[in-house]
Amino acid sequence: MRILVTGGAGYLGSILVRRLLDGGHQVRVLDKLLFGNDSLVGLEGTWGFQLYHGDVTNVKDVTAAMNDIDAVIDLAAIVGDPACKINEDLTIQTNYWATHLLAEVAQAKGISKFLFASTCSVYGKSSGSADEDGETNPLSLYAKTKLDSEGVIKKFSNGMGGRVLRLATLCGPSYRMRFDLVLNIMTAKACIDGKVQVFGGEQIRPLLDVRDAAKAFQYLLENSDSSDYYVFNIGSNSSNTSIANLGELVVNTVGNSELTHIPEVSDARSYRVDFSRIKDIGFTPDYSLEDSIHGIVELFKDGTITDYTNPRYHNAKQDYQN
Repeated sequence: MRILVTGGAGYLGSILVRRLLDGGHQVRVLDKLLFGNDSLVGLEGTWGFQLYHGDVTNVKDVTAAMNDIDAVIDLAAIVGDPACKINEDLTIQTNYWATHLLAEVAQAKGISKFLFASTCSVYGKSSGSADEDGETNPLSLYAKTKLDSEGVIKKFSNGMGGRVLRLATLCGPSYRMRFDLVLNIMTAKACIDGKVQVFGGEQIRPLLDVRDAAKAFQYLLENSDSSDYYVFNIGSNSSNTSIANLGELVVNTVGNSELTHIPEVSDARSYRVDFSRIKDIGFTPDYSLEDSIHGIVELFKDGTITDYTNPRYHNAKQDYQN
């Protein structure tokens, strides 16, 4: 299959692209390369791999990248609440209008599959276990743009096989590492500083290793042929955990670190998610939270990463205008 992956040089994309190539697919990446192309090192010259340095908000770039393509996986976005607050107009343009452009061009070109990366943050704050047919309550611009984009995919999905993947909070090692994610930053602080801070602690979040997120996209691409529109929560029911429990898990797994609880809560999101739908069609994650922690620890042990505070590992520290 010939697949376009937007944002293919990113935290999730750089793993997914390799999975797809290993699976025998041809992969074209459309990416602005805001964080550089180090995450794709080793792929140049690989059979089936193409890199288009371009912008998902640019009509010419999108149209050219979508020539001779069978499926689109749309990962490109300004990701995370803090990063989205920097320039809200640019966030809306990148996260919403670019999705509209991609879906419109894909439909016009007769592309049969379109997979879109959304987020479980669309549930915001809920008391029960949120499923795909229940109420949404986005609390941030990031979540709102993702939910609005889901509507775009549904609108253009007639005959295009639209799939929305609402991802749990991602974690774990990647070729383009991030340390602005809760488990990742806790692990980094435990490894380097010997201290982990938990703000609040009662908030519930589902977590998912980024390698399993990549697996989910490949699974739905290869095992879901209906032309109808579907939404899937991506994760596992066992991964719903409190931030306090997460902090304890990190400290116990890494060792030689201490846990500090801070009452103030800067992030009000708290939601438990039901992942039965994706499980019912045969998908299960491979990595535990301990696996994710160990994977990050290895990045420090082998010297791949030395300074987790480097702006390149934090989405909110980037200049998205360039």
